[in-house]
Amino acid sequence: MDNKKGAIEMSMTTIIVIVLGVTLLILGLVFVQFIFKKTTELAEGAFERAEGKISDFSQISKELTISPERIDLEKGNTKIVSVTIANFKEKNINAKLTVSTKSKDDDLICLFEETESDESDDHPLPSGEFRTLNLRIESKDDGTIGNKVCKIVASGLGEGIQDTISIKVVA
Repeated sequence: MDNKKGAIEMSMTTIIVIVLGVTLLILGLVFVQFIFKKTTELAEGAFERAEGKISDFSQISKELTISPERIDLEKGNTKIVSVTIANFKEKNINAKLTVSTKSKDDDLICLFEETESDESDDHPLPSGEFRTLNLRIESKDDGTIGNKVCKIVASGLGEGIQDTISIKVVA
């Protein structure tokens, strides 16, 4: 009788150990999957920013340059793009940027990091100099997916200097 009781206890202990082992294995796999997903997102963001910085130096041929010119953004996430203003005039200037979205794109927020608003500070630019600002683009969690635009207008650089960045909001 004691052998049967011992065998049942041994079987129950084995089953409990197996269940605990499988549970820990599943939790470990979920954790590893989460880490890989976050690492991939960070790497993609780093490469986009690096490409933007490289193009800042190699492609400054106009007064207002946005880099990259197009991004993919998941709902509820944020990305940073570079906005470069350059002074190609022979005199010193004061430049200021303003960003806006279309009125129907109220689930998209575009702000300059330096001011946390839709207007940048005034930036004095000597002749031949440029300055790069960070533009933060946020998509709200409850926003809609699709193509959206942030429009950037420069004052102080000349008449009608503006550019846009295309944002594709994905789920």
